[in-house]
Amino acid sequence: MKDASTNAGQPATEPGKLHPGGVLARMKELYVERTAGYMDEVDGEMELKESCAERVSCYLCGGTGAEPFLKASGFRHVRCLDCGLVYVNPRLSAELIEEFYKSDAYNYMFENMLMKSVDYRVEVVAHKKFDAVEFSPRAAAFARERFGLMVHEQPLENCSFASGQFDVATMWGVLEHLTEPRQLLDGIRDYLVAGGLLVVEVPSFDCLLVEYLKAHPEQADRIVDGWGHLMLFSLPTIRRMLEDQGYEVVAEESLGLDIQTILRYVQTSDPALSDHPVFRFLREHGQPLQDCIEAMHKADMIRVCARSR
Repeated sequence: MKDASTNAGQPATEPGKLHPGGVLARMKELYVERTAGYMDEVDGEMELKESCAERVSCYLCGGTGAEPFLKASGFRHVRCLDCGLVYVNPRLSAELIEEFYKSDAYNYMFENMLMKSVDYRVEVVAHKKFDAVEFSPRAAAFARERFGLMVHEQPLENCSFASGQFDVATMWGVLEHLTEPRQLLDGIRDYLVAGGLLVVEVPSFDCLLVEYLKAHPEQADRIVDGWGHLMLFSLPTIRRMLEDQGYEVVAEESLGLDIQTILRYVQTSDPALSDHPVFRFLREHGQPLQDCIEAMHKADMIRVCARSR
């Protein structure tokens, strides 16, 4: 994994190439329209309907004690009092979560943001990152047609891989979406050779972006995503989840788009604050600051490499 100076001198990620003009705003509108059907208005605030909700215990330690952490878009994020994991509780029912991945809102995001920027994302952001199991039929079809990949449109537990069949498994932005994360980690370990490598990337709650969103939850459209990101991690919690399921963590790093995302929120706020001297400074010096945030392990994503025992 990189040291604190790895990104020095490298070009910054270009937001316009990641997010074609107008797509994020429209995507957020579609998500709001879709989730509105799951919500009731209570005392002027949106709350998840009981008929759409499932109450859960902590995905990491099974604890039921939790304290409020953040509320955004009607979804309540809590922090486990026993292990510190942040998770959505209550969450959407598993059936509704599965339906969302096949919805027009999700397909719009895939077709208008991911597909249109795929070459840039592969080259600059996600080189050699490909999921082998995919729940969205549109995404699976695109992976087959565009990259010639073998993609299984089903949960891992329904696949018929041989024990020890793989040397490496990757989970790029997968674990936080799962209703049974520990079960999947067990299954992957069984399919890996002894000492096989698992690479996991998950969103972090212990980051600059989430600190900003605590004060401005109405702007959330990344990382804090109550219908899909069922849990948010820190380095200690992702390390514990992997170790509890029989892995040895061998490397870890922090990376993200905290500065760029906050700048986008500021520029699109009402009133816009983009002429404020602080934000002009962030625009000019954002990448070196992001490098420092990553070196402090305070960026919005965590990447961990672990070996099966």
